[in-house]
Amino acid sequence: ACQGAGYKPDKLDFEAVFDDIREAGELFDAAPAAEDLVAEQQRLLDSTAPVDDAPAALWYSSGTDTPFVGGGTGAPAMIMEQLGLANIASDVEDTWTSLSWEVIAERDPEVIVLIDAEWNTAEDKIARLESSPVTAELSAVRTGSYLRLPFAASEAGVRNAEAVAELAEQYEALR
Repeated sequence: ACQGAGYKPDKLDFEAVFDDIREAGELFDAAPAAEDLVAEQQRLLDSTAPVDDAPAALWYSSGTDTPFVGGGTGAPAMIMEQLGLANIASDVEDTWTSLSWEVIAERDPEVIVLIDAEWNTAEDKIARLESSPVTAELSAVRTGSYLRLPFAASEAGVRNAEAVAELAEQYEALR
């Protein structure tokens, strides 16, 4: 998630996440456990079918006046791409970004992934989205097309494959 010059990563993919898991396994003398975890996560990804219709989606992490959203290169982008969602911020060459409500309204997401954190709950975000004249007209808000993930699943790591499967189940339930 680092955005600093010289440290900003390339576009994230599951193979890079799996490489980090393997590296941690080596460092902690747990390489077999790391390989087992990678294999289990790959099976989970392989068994999760992407959505058919590639709906436009917003990954809404935090923020009120200006939302902080998943950009085009980090864990949110990787998860949405694996699931088959079309990230409305995919053109932003960053892991995370601030995106104005006006731009979000122009791009009109059909689905909103809400990050649920103790300090900024999914329910608070829904109330904000539904009470604002700008966001109340978004397709996703009008249809209540919200998907929820815990904060820990929103950063690159061992929860990402599970996040894909969880979002797939939630999306199927919406349909």
